[in-house]
Amino acid sequence: MNGKQLLLIPLLFIGIVIGHAQPTSEFEGKVKITQLDADNSADSLVVKLPDGTLGLRGANSITSFQVLSISNDTIFLSNGGLIKLPAGFDGAFGSLTGVPADLADGDSVLTDANITALGYIKSPNDADKDSLNEIQDLSVAAGTGTTSVIDIEDGTDVTIEASTGLSISETTSTITLTNSAPDQTVTITGAGISMATGTYPTFTITSTEVDGSVTNELQTVDKFTLNGDSLELSLANDGVVDNTVDLSMYKELPASPSPGEMLYWDGAAWTIVAATVNEAATLQMIGGVPTWVGGTSVTDVLNPTTGAIWMDRNLGAIQVATSSSDYLAYGDLYQWGRASDGHRIIVWSSSTASDGTEQSYETAAQSSSDTPGHGKFIRGFVDWRSTQNDNLWQGVNGINNPCPSGYRIPTEAEWEAERASWVANNNSTGAFTSPLKLPVAGNRGNSDGSLGFAGSGGYYWSSTVSGTYSRRLSFSSGNAGMGTSLRAFGYSVRCLKD
Repeated sequence: MNGKQLLLIPLLFIGIVIGHAQPTSEFEGKVKITQLDADNSADSLVVKLPDGTLGLRGANSITSFQVLSISNDTIFLSNGGLIKLPAGFDGAFGSLTGVPADLADGDSVLTDANITALGYIKSPNDADKDSLNEIQDLSVAAGTGTTSVIDIEDGTDVTIEASTGLSISETTSTITLTNSAPDQTVTITGAGISMATGTYPTFTITSTEVDGSVTNELQTVDKFTLNGDSLELSLANDGVVDNTVDLSMYKELPASPSPGEMLYWDGAAWTIVAATVNEAATLQMIGGVPTWVGGTSVTDVLNPTTGAIWMDRNLGAIQVATSSSDYLAYGDLYQWGRASDGHRIIVWSSSTASDGTEQSYETAAQSSSDTPGHGKFIRGFVDWRSTQNDNLWQGVNGINNPCPSGYRIPTEAEWEAERASWVANNNSTGAFTSPLKLPVAGNRGNSDGSLGFAGSGGYYWSSTVSGTYSRRLSFSSGNAGMGTSLRAFGYSVRCLKD
């Protein structure tokens, strides 16, 4: 017997005989049909039982499960009842006409709407047994201009409402929401710092004056006028003076200082710092007052024996030597080839090396260029420059010539001619008694930058080079002569007029 054939039954011909109530059994796949008894007071369900057979169960408490069987044109119920099928029906499922979709396991309870005009039961194949969550047809219902309605075929309609800044329009199939409040431009005028806070459509603009004054904000000045001791400022092209600056406190500023003079404010008035005549002098703050220190005044001295004209003191010396160990005449100690960049300055307080103070720090980093870019004494090397340059002190146009304009570093031959003129005293005595009055200023070591031999030996650079070294004149109480030295040593410089 085919169970599925028995489910699809034309109900217009069904007659049901109800027997005694039977115990309820588990079942699946319920299908609702209408019982055509005299009073049509109860409905029945055709169900598929777990063993694959079909049963009939009433929808009220007096009906019971029935097992159905078919023979020709008659359906027999297990309690003795029967259902007569249309006359001439041969019992074959294929003989039925107008048959709807087949009924499968798991189909849900059906309502009267699932029964066709011919009495067949439709199969919805509802997998979750819930008829309230099926696919629905949606349509747009007529709106009011401020609302639109989405009509759900078998459910509660959805209403969309316009609101502030949001308008609504519709067609038969489309609802369009439009932002009807585009971005707004707000212009803030006045002084202070302003901040806008909030969200559309309500914003709060807060202005804060940071320093409490609205008269000191940034302004565009388009006109300056000096009127006596006042500077008049116009902040707009209207010829009106908007602000005045008092310049009376500046009226004591000297109108035209002499060349080389400088001005500084001492707290009460402008003071002139006179120019110095000392070459390579430095300006230092001493006691809060700018003061020229060191340097060398340019005064010529002639050696009548050689005819050479020299400066009368060492570079950096305060005065011409009054004795061989006059520390005020010692001056500066230069590394060979360097300019007057600060590395050479020594402040002497007595004639011995222990009372000399180097005014520059030291560094163990060689320079890769002719100008190190600092005033530190470079120690620990043969030469302060990593790649040697023999042309740094050659002639008045030498790259780093430290001498005043028109002067230069003497050559070895020129020093030899000078030393030869000392005649009887080829030592520190002859150096001092010569027209040059050369003092024993000592030197500064290349290894650690320390001072040595001040008061006992004199060392003076020449422009002559010898391989990786340079030539120098040295003298002590015992003798004098030319020699070779590392270029990183610090020696005295005496300039020769070209």
